[in-house]
Amino acid sequence: MTDERDQHVADEHVMVLEGDGPSGAEEWHCPTCGRTVVVRWEPDFEQLVLVEGDTRAAHAGSRHGGVRLGPPTRRPATARPATGAADVGDDDAWARWLADHGLGDD
Repeated sequence: MTDERDQHVADEHVMVLEGDGPSGAEEWHCPTCGRTVVVRWEPDFEQLVLVEGDTRAAHAGSRHGGVRLGPPTRRPATARPATGAADVGDDDAWARWLADHGLGDD
């Protein structure tokens, strides 16, 4: 039997904005599992969970649509910009930086 703490996220659900009130709080609902939360963004983030739904699922949403969930991926390195700044995906640049700061595989 597997310990529940060792389980990875089971699913990815997209939350839908149901509406907002005069206080600026927004109600978000997950049509997949029923999770419902009220969120206030300003002045300090607050979230009130009204219905838990599937607590193992990753939930995301957007007021502007276009939410796409998936596992993180690493993008390939691109040519270094003319400014000399290294691209964050440039493994050689990271290796040089680590070596320059005494953290390389010497």
